[in-house]
Amino acid sequence: MMLDESNSLQEILAYFADGSPDPGHLFQEGLALLVRYTGVDRAMLAAKTPYGLETLYWATPEGVTAPDYSPMPATSYCQAALGASSPRLVIQDATQDPAWLAHPAHQELGIRAYLGLPVGRHPLGVLSLQSASPREFQPMEVLLAEGIASLFARILEVEQSREELRRKDEVLALHNAVADDHALEHPKTQLPTRRYLDIWVRANLSRARRSSEKIGVAIFESRRIPGEAQALESLTQHLRGEDLLVDLGNHHILLAAPGSNHQLLEGLMKRVRTLLGTPVPMGATLCDPETDLEGDRPSLDPAIERAHQALMEGLGGAPDSIVWRMRQKT
Repeated sequence: MMLDESNSLQEILAYFADGSPDPGHLFQEGLALLVRYTGVDRAMLAAKTPYGLETLYWATPEGVTAPDYSPMPATSYCQAALGASSPRLVIQDATQDPAWLAHPAHQELGIRAYLGLPVGRHPLGVLSLQSASPREFQPMEVLLAEGIASLFARILEVEQSREELRRKDEVLALHNAVADDHALEHPKTQLPTRRYLDIWVRANLSRARRSSEKIGVAIFESRRIPGEAQALESLTQHLRGEDLLVDLGNHHILLAAPGSNHQLLEGLMKRVRTLLGTPVPMGATLCDPETDLEGDRPSLDPAIERAHQALMEGLGGAPDSIVWRMRQKT
């Protein structure tokens, strides 16, 4: 159904009055509403992140198969909308405008008509309507998009405040841990403890989820390593800067390796054994923040449990065994 003046903006925005408080649901519903009432090919919300402008949510017409490319704000007009001197960027037909004819949004994505609205007074992102056909955006359509952009801005501002509070909570937790040395550092090996790992996980799982990376998780026993404490201290100095070695207690040592895949983690484990100078059995897995969850939150615990089970399996075999246990697909 196309938008017309018989559908007042208040009536349409009342659609959200009894909606879910979940931000993701509101974003998805708002974009679907824009597609339904304006008839565009896609509505998209891109937000500023530490990694640049990233797509958060998008919607296409009901029954229409989504394009085989991922909506990328870098190749759309979204960056231009952020820097536009006017409150919005409107392109009626990119093929008729030399300023946009050679733009990747037209050349690569086939977007000919575009309406882009910065989200927030100090823009947190861009709400855009995109069409493969030339078109004029009617005043009521622009008004609807502006109303939803305003709603999205408030949601993003709230979520940003929550994220800032979460970061402050992490810093406070780290300060509390530092104040209690035995909570942060194992007294015998001087390695970080599980308490420190819990703090490390919060930041690194969020980063891994944003960048679609996996974290390698490996566990080995250290009780048979000659000069255990000195060997482990030396090992920490020869790992990658982003890797973390943790004393889980009971002579169980965990290696957490961000940005890993199967081949990279296996190479790191072989390097660990070379540096330790002894063939220790190891259990290994990969943590995917998109699927390793506790409730609806990413967690390293399921991966740690898998790696521990793999270690137990390997202890009965060859001293240089590496046993993998990956998450079973459901």
